[in-house]
Amino acid sequence: MRLILQSMKTTIKKIKNPAIVFTAIYGCVILTAYLLFVGPGGYTAILQNKYAMFVASTGLYLLTLTAVKKGVHIQNQWFAPARIAILSFAGFSVLSTILSPFWKEALLGAGRREGLVTLLLYVLIFMGFSIYGFSLKLLAYTSGTSMTIFCLIAFLQLDGRNPLMLYPNGMNYFGAGTDYMWEYLGTIGNVDLVAAVMSLFIPLYLLYVFLQKEDPWRFFLLVPLTLCTVVTAKMGVLAAFCALGGGAVLSIPVLLGNHKREQKVSALAIVAAVICLIIGLKLFDAGDGLFHELHEILNGRISGDFGSQRVAIWQQVWEVIRERPIFGSGPDTLSLWGKGFEGYDKSIQAQITTVIDAAHNEYLNIWANEGVLALIAYLAALVYLAWEWIRNGVKDTRITICGCSILCYCIQAFFGMSSCMTALYFWMVLGMLSHLVICAKRIPR
Repeated sequence: MRLILQSMKTTIKKIKNPAIVFTAIYGCVILTAYLLFVGPGGYTAILQNKYAMFVASTGLYLLTLTAVKKGVHIQNQWFAPARIAILSFAGFSVLSTILSPFWKEALLGAGRREGLVTLLLYVLIFMGFSIYGFSLKLLAYTSGTSMTIFCLIAFLQLDGRNPLMLYPNGMNYFGAGTDYMWEYLGTIGNVDLVAAVMSLFIPLYLLYVFLQKEDPWRFFLLVPLTLCTVVTAKMGVLAAFCALGGGAVLSIPVLLGNHKREQKVSALAIVAAVICLIIGLKLFDAGDGLFHELHEILNGRISGDFGSQRVAIWQQVWEVIRERPIFGSGPDTLSLWGKGFEGYDKSIQAQITTVIDAAHNEYLNIWANEGVLALIAYLAALVYLAWEWIRNGVKDTRITICGCSILCYCIQAFFGMSSCMTALYFWMVLGMLSHLVICAKRIPR
């Protein structure tokens, strides 16, 4: 806590622009109060409670920016490529809502609270952090403190306890699949969403410790780094393992930015290793698990049960996409198509139909809901910032750190789902990366 307050005090002293101060305050609020907030009702009401706080805090932040915008000089260009792409994404999302057969539901969202209002708030968060920036040091220590508390709560739950009474009626973490559906942990809930946050923060803490050598306090981040790593391992969410492993490998050329020859050799080695892995997986069956499923897929034998039924979900989502490929069906309206699975629920001892409300792939989810034009705009922003991360990471270690965190999140997103409980951290760091890239481009090479 002392490090956070000291970092905030130092940051504010150096700032004369009130919009930057308000952005720093808002960032600290969502990294602390919002991350740890649950509200009444435990996990059964966590989405509604967090959504209300998300809209209220973000709305207040935007109102303060509007109040102080007069006389504020923005020192970097509005029309940077990433900003244009994200604003285009917002525009296509608006158009998708207008043309949607479910336009009323698309405004607030049909089930996951990710309707047009939420998407526009994400975009405004990105623009705020892209324009005004946010201290990486403040991000690391503030989130590190909150994630330490988060992990301590998770450890108690993994021990069979029920802190904060988040599980109803005396239940605990081990009741997943019997007392209730899915797995819930910490102050976020669904372990797939927890995996998204871990995929973003674990590489951030790790690289901050190794790269920010001018900060003598950085080793304190080994505490949240260790705790987050252990919780991630105990959760066993494969998407997080893919994100952290894949991100570590793909980041090697960027981390070797000062050594051009080694950078090229490592890039070629990664490409060669991927090709060899694909050939090996096609020729040899590993037995069971992920590698077995990849072997079957590479040999043209695809089962809907692969990836914890994600393949089956993707197949049904693709049917929705084919109906409205250009503009989608409107933000957060996937559940209104009635796609789903039938199965026996042990918690209620009955046959039920589980409706698909998310594609379990954020990119397919955008395509199904907002359309292919919105997806192209979104991917354009990611590709542009990835290119600038590769080019400018050597000039600023903060770019390297933010870029690696974004990369890990984006890998996880291929198997995960977006939610207002976690996605705003991604949009925040993405905005920070955009800001740092713009600042780096003003520095002579």
